[in-house]
Amino acid sequence: AHMRAVFYTESMEEYQMLSGKLLEEIPDAELHYMEQDGYFRFWDSDMIVIALDGARGMETVLECSSRYPQAMIVWVTDDEYFARMAIRRHIFDFIPRPLSEERFLETVRNAAVQWGWKSGRRPLLEQE
Repeated sequence: AHMRAVFYTESMEEYQMLSGKLLEEIPDAELHYMEQDGYFRFWDSDMIVIALDGARGMETVLECSSRYPQAMIVWVTDDEYFARMAIRRHIFDFIPRPLSEERFLETVRNAAVQWGWKSGRRPLLEQE
């Protein structure tokens, strides 16, 4: 099984960076980019990366966490207050802006290990 990851971001540049980092760690991941066109669209995934600030990000986090309680949700936001609320929603990780590639990579590594256990695979990092 391939890990499935979906990205919610308004910036194609940010999507390319985030998805590039994820593929460095999990080369066979299946990625999906959610266009931010004012409609809520959902895609059941193992990992959901929400790089949206403020209320928009919070709404997306809440919606995704109630639809997909099993998914590992990572929220990238500039808002500390919202972020603390999100942590209480048991999201997988919160990354404050300015977004650091290293920090995201660390999150992806943790997610890869967790996903490996969940799906009955050995952690990907041990397979090299």
